[in-house]
Amino acid sequence: MGNITTVGADAGAICINGIKFGNGVGDGIFTVYYSESLPDGFTFAFGDVWIDLRDTNIDIWKTDCADTITETITAGDLDCNAVKIARNNSGDFCLVKYF
Repeated sequence: MGNITTVGADAGAICINGIKFGNGVGDGIFTVYYSESLPDGFTFAFGDVWIDLRDTNIDIWKTDCADTITETITAGDLDCNAVKIARNNSGDFCLVKYF
C-alpha cells in the first residue's frame, strides 16, 4: 500500500474529480493510499462506483471545500485502468486497483 497524498476534510469528505465522497468520520486530516488489493482494515465504501483512468486523470482536491488540486494521478502512475474507493474507520481512503 502506497501513500498518495494527505487531504483536509472541512465537510467530512474527500473530493475526487469534482465528486465528494464522505469519509464516515467528519472533519480532519486524512491520508489517501493506493493498493493493488483491498488492504486490511479498509472496506469498499461506495458500492459499484469506480473511477475510469483510461480517458481521464484522478484529481484529488486539497480539501473538500477548496478548488485547489493537491494531486493529479494517471493510469500510468498507478499501473491500472480503473480504481474503486475504500475507506477505513479512521476516515482514510484507499484507491484500490479494479482492473
